[in-house]
Amino acid sequence: MPKFLVFSDAEGQIDKIVAKVSALNKSHGPFAAALCTGETAAEGDGELATPEGCPIPLYFVLGKHYPSNIDETDGAKYIGHNIHFAGRSGIIIVQGIKIGCLSGSFPPAMKAEMCAEANVLLQQPSSLDVLITAQWPQDVQKGAQPPSKQLPGQAFSRVVSDIIHAAQPRYHFCGTAGLHYERAPFLNPDGSSCRVIALGRFGNAEKQKAMYAFNANPGDRSAPAQGIVATPSPFAPTVKPPSQRDSQPPPAAGFSRWNISSNRQAGGRGSNQHDQRGRHGHGHKDQFQGPNKRPRLDPDAPCWFCIGGSNFEDHLVIDIGDESYVAMAKGPINEYNALIIPVEHLPSCKLANDATWAEMVRYMDLLRAMFAKDGFVAVFQERATFTRGARHACIQVFAVKKEDSCSMENTFNNLGRMRGLKFERVTDSQDWRAHVPEDEYFIACLPDNSMLIHTVPPKGRFPTTFGREAMAGVMKAPEKADWKNCKQTHKEEEAITEQFKTKFKAVQS
Repeated sequence: MPKFLVFSDAEGQIDKIVAKVSALNKSHGPFAAALCTGETAAEGDGELATPEGCPIPLYFVLGKHYPSNIDETDGAKYIGHNIHFAGRSGIIIVQGIKIGCLSGSFPPAMKAEMCAEANVLLQQPSSLDVLITAQWPQDVQKGAQPPSKQLPGQAFSRVVSDIIHAAQPRYHFCGTAGLHYERAPFLNPDGSSCRVIALGRFGNAEKQKAMYAFNANPGDRSAPAQGIVATPSPFAPTVKPPSQRDSQPPPAAGFSRWNISSNRQAGGRGSNQHDQRGRHGHGHKDQFQGPNKRPRLDPDAPCWFCIGGSNFEDHLVIDIGDESYVAMAKGPINEYNALIIPVEHLPSCKLANDATWAEMVRYMDLLRAMFAKDGFVAVFQERATFTRGARHACIQVFAVKKEDSCSMENTFNNLGRMRGLKFERVTDSQDWRAHVPEDEYFIACLPDNSMLIHTVPPKGRFPTTFGREAMAGVMKAPEKADWKNCKQTHKEEEAITEQFKTKFKAVQS
């Protein structure tokens, strides 16, 4: 049975830890490996100084401090003989023991499915034996004796809690708080138990325990040994399994049609007259005739997107074309968050005619060019699902820093897996009308022009905020997943719209 040593918060003292490992390996070894969690590098230090080598493999993670010889974008990296940076996230296997490693310091409220670094650990087909992170898991003290002193919120991470719940390690080691804490064992979802052990800083004067030794059987998922009382898990799942979710039957009422005022001439788009294709105001003659047909919950709600309607906010408009227009989003996630909207009240882009779609695609191309000038890439989304208000198709536009875009597909798939959603990937096509279903759907067009499509099943539901949550995760700004956290005053909305207009006009000319 392999034995391991664990240290915490070396804060640049790798040489002293290696000396300690060498002594312990001689007197109590052999050990399979040593693990270092917490802040391995010190704040303000230059290059992480390492000795010539370690007698056994030593793997470490980093917290919020990175030395000059390790970049935040680095993966696993060889530092010296038997000394390895485990990377921002990854899996190492030592004598059959599967060890998950996560570097970094994350906002307390960020969920694992929004975190690019967590993808590797969440997507493992089998459970972990050991997990090492810098931060403590959020809610670790729930249902158990709390730590001996109150810790700041930044010491805890929802990302870590979610990974523990999903990856089900037998041991989890963490640091950064300068406090030794061993939680009572708790039950993993598969019935095995997990121990969370936080260690104090290496060499601390308060005599907080800063080293731990343990052994483990590879792949052991047995229940707690007789006499060991395990508590329920303190880490609730992010969402219920699909089988446990409440399903609400759709309302029985059918679609309504109604009139709205318009600033266009009678008979034009947005007017109360029929046009040549049989549309009437907000209604659509053939709205979703497939098996997933459902009515809106509130068909008489006024529409925010119909030009000239009572709720239309013209101060957000950036540009109006013949068939569609561009506007700023309410509560924008950043200064580039916009909408592309067909002028005609259609329930989805699937139903847009060729002229409307061609103009919307042209807007997409112009926005790509605009974002590229500032070092961003574009992501386009459409959620064609039933909502409580009038349903008017729109394409959500997001701009993401180029360096943050590589993990985007994983973030969507990860968040989808946590919500019980599956995506079909379609490559190299701008006309998503050919790929989306007649019924309800969600589609995301990624920077490489590939598309992720989810078809909402009959009686199914698609989370209203899913697309924005995914983008907030990619941008490492989980607090912006709710647009209400980004609400602006009317004056602020006018200012950001004018800024966007100026940049947009530059690529139109």
